[in-house]
Amino acid sequence: MVILCIEKNNASSLISSELDSLSSSMVSDTVPLQLPSTKRVRNNRFEYIARKQQAKFAIVPVHSNDEKAIFENMLSCNYESSTEPDWSHFASHWNTSADGVSIFYKTPKHLKSYHIICKENKFIANSIQKHRNIMQKVKSVISETMQPQVLPQANPLLQPSNNIVTSPNRLLVPTSNQNFFHKYLTHCSRLTADSCS
Repeated sequence: MVILCIEKNNASSLISSELDSLSSSMVSDTVPLQLPSTKRVRNNRFEYIARKQQAKFAIVPVHSNDEKAIFENMLSCNYESSTEPDWSHFASHWNTSADGVSIFYKTPKHLKSYHIICKENKFIANSIQKHRNIMQKVKSVISETMQPQVLPQANPLLQPSNNIVTSPNRLLVPTSNQNFFHKYLTHCSRLTADSCS
């Protein structure tokens, strides 16, 4: 804690000293319980964590928008030149600005883990942007090379002419094949009659 500039919380020693000052008869049948409050007070859970960690402020991973912005700022200003920052130095530098309201204590592991997450997110964002750029180029090439095709106008329905005769079943039959078609229909009707009998 000293190396990482994390101040200790003296609340636990105060509680024990207060208990020692009480008479033994009062303490003999009472047990002090340190329970977290159920009230929704801002940063109340962090105060509870800090008490359990015996630190002035809670030691938690990078989680708030303020902390994310500070992380990016500190990384770009102080550690951008090196490939891998000295995480112990980064953590001690970070912890000097902790206030227990918007900035909390960090360990080197917390900062390194968040740095890995940032690198992964940047890699994903770059991949998505490259994909969008490629798709835009492909779409522009397709739109330039593919001219819209004009469909020909639909022909009107054939009207019966003098060489086409409408048969009783509404089929259009050329007059040259009329006899053949008549024989075919007669043959089909006989087959149907024979199969039914």
